[in-house]
Amino acid sequence: MRIFKSAFAFVALSLFVGLALTPGVACSPGNDTNNQNSTNSTTDGGTSDESTSNIPPGLDIKAEQMTKGETYKLSYTPKTSDQKVPLNELFQLEVTVLDKDGNPAKDAGLMVNACMPDHNHCMFVKPEVEKTGDGKFLVKGLKFHMQGHWEIYADVTDGKLGEKECGRACSCTSGDCATFNVWLEF
Repeated sequence: MRIFKSAFAFVALSLFVGLALTPGVACSPGNDTNNQNSTNSTTDGGTSDESTSNIPPGLDIKAEQMTKGETYKLSYTPKTSDQKVPLNELFQLEVTVLDKDGNPAKDAGLMVNACMPDHNHCMFVKPEVEKTGDGKFLVKGLKFHMQGHWEIYADVTDGKLGEKECGRACSCTSGDCATFNVWLEF
């Protein structure tokens, strides 16, 4: 009987893992079986052909946001050949931070991380932030390993650079943090 229980547990676990790793079955919101795109389409910042996408209604995917405290205006551009966030590939972002008057934030620092709020987990990699000029930053080492809704958290600091702490709770907690929504699909 013990062998039967172990074998059953193994089969059940194998099925669960297989479904979780199968694109479009366990990890895509809505499980829309009519979404049969033949290429990897990526949507971010409204830059892709939205006729092939399943962006949830009301999801603001603009690549420009104000911080929660409305102190800074942030924008980002993916440093990829097509200027889109890729799926399951390392990429970089150029981030611009302006003060509320529209001037580059000279003394600002930036801390960044990204999370899948529907799954309550962050990226598996640690991003690095480099200041490239007044209000200009290069974020290296980002990788969105799953399709679906991602949030990029960009926290404007008093000069500190690097990875924003990302625990199990996905959110922007400070007044000087901006949240960017990104929708990735196959």
